[in-house]
Amino acid sequence: MCPKDIPEDIMSLHSPQDFPVNQLSGRYALARSAVYMRLHQLEITPHRVGRRTFLTGPELARMDALHSFIQDSAPAAG
Repeated sequence: MCPKDIPEDIMSLHSPQDFPVNQLSGRYALARSAVYMRLHQLEITPHRVGRRTFLTGPELARMDALHSFIQDSAPAAG
């Protein structure tokens, strides 16, 4: 379903700052299961708008912070 196919009243239910959960795997280069594990660990429950699921801006910031922490804590390759 393309954004043009989504009714305008549904699109208006989420903030432009919301981030689609289905794009988190690409954002962090992780498997979907790892993304959902992180959401669970941070006690984040994404919200649904129609068939799409989103994180709020602050929730995305928490996910970004966790990802940065994990990347900074990982031992150097080599």
